[in-house]
Amino acid sequence: MNNEEMTRLVNDELTHIPEVHDDIIQAGLRSSYNASRRHSLKIGKTKEETLSLCIEWLKKDNPNWKPTYDASFFKLTA
Repeated sequence: MNNEEMTRLVNDELTHIPEVHDDIIQAGLRSSYNASRRHSLKIGKTKEETLSLCIEWLKKDNPNWKPTYDASFFKLTA
């Protein structure tokens, strides 16, 4: 996958992680997903694995935060 294809794919996936007004942690989720997903595509990780890792990382400092994402697109296990 070339950089242009990767950018298109990640941008499409980001539409399923909405921006939430006044939620800086959600903005961090989008930012960390963007960077992490580009790397994860190169090593064969799924979008779900990438999102789970990003959420886990952000929840370490924000345990009560509830991430917003399209659960019908990202099939995360509990």
